[in-house]
Amino acid sequence: MLIPIKPLSYHCRTNRFPVVRFEGNTELYDCRSGGYPRIVAIFLVIRMSLNWGAAICAGIVAGVIATAVQIALWWVFLDALPWILYRDARLTAAILMGQEVLPPPATFDWHVMIVATFIHFVISITYSLILACLIYRLGMTLSLLAGGIYGLILYGINMYGVTLVLPWFSEVRDWITILTHVVFGISIAATYKILAKHELLNLKSGG
Repeated sequence: MLIPIKPLSYHCRTNRFPVVRFEGNTELYDCRSGGYPRIVAIFLVIRMSLNWGAAICAGIVAGVIATAVQIALWWVFLDALPWILYRDARLTAAILMGQEVLPPPATFDWHVMIVATFIHFVISITYSLILACLIYRLGMTLSLLAGGIYGLILYGINMYGVTLVLPWFSEVRDWITILTHVVFGISIAATYKILAKHELLNLKSGG
């Protein structure tokens, strides 16, 4: 979202206004028409503020991508589908439903899957909002790097911090979970920057 401030007036004695920057791109405002001194009012955009809508969407997208990557890695490297998916769903659903839903058995249950999906996306959006606050002023490259580091930090928090309260999550400490967290962080960063830039360009073009 763009934050316009009060229009400012300039006496134009040259062919151009001072340079105004939009998210790394230089825009020059021409005022050659008419005599001088000529008063022209323009809006200066002083910064790109945090885009909450883009952050929420980025959390949802990253949640889907991370889950897809995790399932793909399970399929390629482990002969454990679908029970490992049902196991992780029960581990997550136990946050709200209690330890009675924990495996064994790691079987399919609609109620467990619905609750686990809800929790998964709530957490994904929450983490996305936090990362968006950290990267919204950064360019794409630094944002992706920050996203990868953020994913590693989340792995440490989830697998060694959260497990102090929810010890059953220690069962999922492995390299696939680490990689999934890194993919999750990078996906948040990439999706957020793309969506935020798209909205910025729409605002600039008046769309």
